[in-house]
Amino acid sequence: MLLTILAALFVLGVLIFVHELGHFLAAKAVGIRVEKFSLGFPPKLVGKKIGETEYSISLIPFGGYVKMAGEEEASEEQTAEVQPWEFKAKSVPQRFLVVLSGPLMNIILALLVIWLLAWIQGIGTVSTTRIGGFPPQSPLKEAGLKVGDRIVEINGEKVNEWKDISERFHHLKGKGLHIKVERDEQIKEFQIEPRKLNLDSLLFPYQEARIGEVLPDSPAERAGLKRGDLIILIEGEKIEQWYDMAEMIHSHPGKELKVTWMRGKETFTAQIKPKVGQVLDEGEKVKEVGLIGISPYWELKRLNLLSSFAYSLSWTADFTWQIITFIKKLILGQISPKSIGGPIFIVEAAGQSAKSGLSSLIYLLALISLNLALVNILPIPPLDGGQFTFLLWEGVRGKPPTHKQKLAFQKVGFFILISLMLFVTINDISRIVK
Repeated sequence: MLLTILAALFVLGVLIFVHELGHFLAAKAVGIRVEKFSLGFPPKLVGKKIGETEYSISLIPFGGYVKMAGEEEASEEQTAEVQPWEFKAKSVPQRFLVVLSGPLMNIILALLVIWLLAWIQGIGTVSTTRIGGFPPQSPLKEAGLKVGDRIVEINGEKVNEWKDISERFHHLKGKGLHIKVERDEQIKEFQIEPRKLNLDSLLFPYQEARIGEVLPDSPAERAGLKRGDLIILIEGEKIEQWYDMAEMIHSHPGKELKVTWMRGKETFTAQIKPKVGQVLDEGEKVKEVGLIGISPYWELKRLNLLSSFAYSLSWTADFTWQIITFIKKLILGQISPKSIGGPIFIVEAAGQSAKSGLSSLIYLLALISLNLALVNILPIPPLDGGQFTFLLWEGVRGKPPTHKQKLAFQKVGFFILISLMLFVTINDISRIVK
């Protein structure tokens, strides 16, 4: 429990500090007086005033704020002279910069974290181009590709490892697919019509059922499974590859399975009861599956400083698009709201990541930082996107919205935000209780 609390405070502290630092530095850069820089929301725990700014740490850790001179809303009756160091005295582009610098800093943080992780420890890769399986309704499976096919070429470009396949799919942008595969020592060609495609909706790599990571306090750890173990049998059925093993475990939530694995030349057997977990099915609906707390074994590929930076750019762009797509589907009702998490989920995830090691916790930091940046620019007060909307109004119309218009928009925004926070909190609690 202590580790979970410390990990959550670390993640939240870094994210909040970096976000508010973005607003702070941008405000200073354009000449706005910053009256307060707070990590956390009141009541204040400790604080110290240095120059014109009071720096403080407050009790409630789920956020923070930078209070700038002249930022508060004045009623239409108030006609005090605007001072040159106040927020509202600055031009619309300058205020745009101040408002967007918080989310921008979170994106930069994610980029830098992934860059350093990729450079220091390398990236996980799969050397094969052999197909291990397909998700339901995969257009590649419908086109005639089969498990065991080895992909040799995509749209005229040769592929040598799974990373090459991933990169080809990331750059499709609505194009069709012309794929060459090797099957039974023969080359076969397939044409797939243009559509919105991503790698996870197409196919999975062929990997042996060797364990990469074992989650702490998971059914797998309690059974004695360790990194590097090779699962060979489940309920007496021979396991050829990771995808087969995952399908077997997923289809037995809460039911004991007899699992046999090899560690070196030794063989071990244990009864393992997969816990009930939740994932999104092919219809983007939440479904229950069995999980034992393991991940596949990935070969680590070392990168130089430049290559690791290129990887971080690609990672950031890819996950940004995935988050935007998720938010869009959530708004359109194409994804169940039960799939989203709130502060309790972050605390729980931070604890699990910390138990798995520092690199897992740092990776989670990057992922949440990117999510925080994109959620913050939604046009909902009091998020940065709400302020951005007001500035956009002012930039287009040449004058800001009236006090009455702002107040009405803020009331709606606060209602939406509080309702969302209540929902995700209840959602988190119900998931933990279940």
